[in-house]
Amino acid sequence: MELKSRFRLVDLLSILLLTICSGSLVLVATSSGPGVSPDSVSYISAARSLAAGNGVLDYTGDHLSTFPPGLSVLMSLLLRVGLDLEVAAIALNLVMLAATVALSYVLACLTLRDRLWAIFVTAIFIVSRSTTEIFSMVWSEPVFTPLALATMILLVIGYKRRNISMAIACAVGVTTAAALSVRYSGALLVVASAIVVA
Repeated sequence: MELKSRFRLVDLLSILLLTICSGSLVLVATSSGPGVSPDSVSYISAARSLAAGNGVLDYTGDHLSTFPPGLSVLMSLLLRVGLDLEVAAIALNLVMLAATVALSYVLACLTLRDRLWAIFVTAIFIVSRSTTEIFSMVWSEPVFTPLALATMILLVIGYKRRNISMAIACAVGVTTAAALSVRYSGALLVVASAIVVA
């Protein structure tokens, strides 16, 4: 029991340290505000429109259909509680980054079975330039990534048990649907789920 408690403490400390390191990189990268691309303009316009009570409209005034509405809905909720757009985007990305660190570590522990390797692999992924860039932008990837990781963790657990229980199947359905609401590429999670179940 004591040994398990120590491992849990090591796990929590590892996740906390990796979150602080990666979060610091993102804060430095967003010191002048989050990055904005043409896709970001659509997400931001739809979030502002929804927060104003006008529906999910893009910058042309048309309904947002090129991108899923998930990110815009989340950002609109933060705008409705009074957060500035830049603060809302950075705060959302930091929360999603913390979830990504934790879920990456859990997935690494499940698949590698060695905590030192799990820490190493998670650290390489989390502090990489690409990860810092993604979590510094107003993109859907920061929200999509932890949802995809959660789905993969559930599938790995089901695969290891050689049995996908109803609870795991429902949880996979929820995380996949949430991922699809943020990025259409979430449909690939449906394919991955079908392969594991088959």
